[in-house]
Amino acid sequence: MHLNQSLWQGVYNSFAEAGGDTDAFDSDILHFHSSLDDVNRDVDIIHIGSTLQYIEDWKGLLTSLNEKYNPKYFVFSDLLAGDVPTFVSHQIFYDKKIAINIYDLKDFKGVINYLSFILIYDSYFQTRILEQDNLPNSALPDGYRLKHSRNMIFKNNEIK
Repeated sequence: MHLNQSLWQGVYNSFAEAGGDTDAFDSDILHFHSSLDDVNRDVDIIHIGSTLQYIEDWKGLLTSLNEKYNPKYFVFSDLLAGDVPTFVSHQIFYDKKIAINIYDLKDFKGVINYLSFILIYDSYFQTRILEQDNLPNSALPDGYRLKHSRNMIFKNNEIK
């Protein structure tokens, strides 16, 4: 499928709230919405980047997105998952503590598998944070630290 034959839709919040001009990006094949409620069709890909860890009911969100939009793929970037137990910690962000979920990779895959998706791609998300190559989580006990977040793509089992 070529880009010019596809309908691309993006949902944004902070960009528009910050005064961004989404009309500059709209075209015949790319559309932006300020709310998921504005999207009333099946989608090919749901991409969640650097945000799922801040959603308290992340399982409910993924289930709801799957039921409402019937995606062919779920794409996760900068997902805090690995060989650690699932737990909630906090992140200090501009002097405020924000709750953050860190996922046991096996448990996370189990939730996605339950939604009828299979893993087709998995890699480390590489970025420098606070001049470090590894995630800055030295305050956590050893068994709870992740060196890197992940990029993962899951495909719906019904797709051949």
